[in-house]
Amino acid sequence: MRLKLIRSTVTKIAGFASGLMNFESRELRFTPEDLNQLIYNLLEFLKRQERLNHVAVTLETDNQLGVVTLDSGLIQQMLVNLIYNAADSLIDNEERGIITITTQKLTTGRALISVSDNGPGVPRDKQDQLFLERFPTKSKGHGIGLLTCAKIVEAHAGRIFYQQAAEGGASFVVEIPLRQAILPPGETEPIKNMAGSTG
Repeated sequence: MRLKLIRSTVTKIAGFASGLMNFESRELRFTPEDLNQLIYNLLEFLKRQERLNHVAVTLETDNQLGVVTLDSGLIQQMLVNLIYNAADSLIDNEERGIITITTQKLTTGRALISVSDNGPGVPRDKQDQLFLERFPTKSKGHGIGLLTCAKIVEAHAGRIFYQQAAEGGASFVVEIPLRQAILPPGETEPIKNMAGSTG
């Protein structure tokens, strides 16, 4: 069963590894998902990636979270982008790199996901530009990853923001509604009004 879940995860994110997507042609596919399990499955796949060899990744879940209506492929793409960004920021870290993914069920009817690390963080004078188009957070970045994340979150009627992590590094926090409108089988809804998202 576990292998089947991992294979399903690999299939869903296979086309998203680069963090690039044509949002104009992509259609939302909202389904009820166990968000904690979805993230766990993703991490089981990612921990085999050489890109994460230098970091320890931990998952802290809220057992009360349960089912969240979301587009699993897009949410996994968003998480891959955030986790890879965190891992890249820790390459030159003097201490052992640590990435922590946390979930929480909020009293506002929303699910919270945070991706935090113990790296250098983002300079204060750069934080306002994080979700603007073509603003890279690393020397070899193309500036598309965080913009992609912001568009995915917007497609879920949510928000994404940056804050200082407890360990002194970076923490990217995502909030999305627990419930989305689910269309009848065979019907899909294209993503709309995606341009100009700033998170």
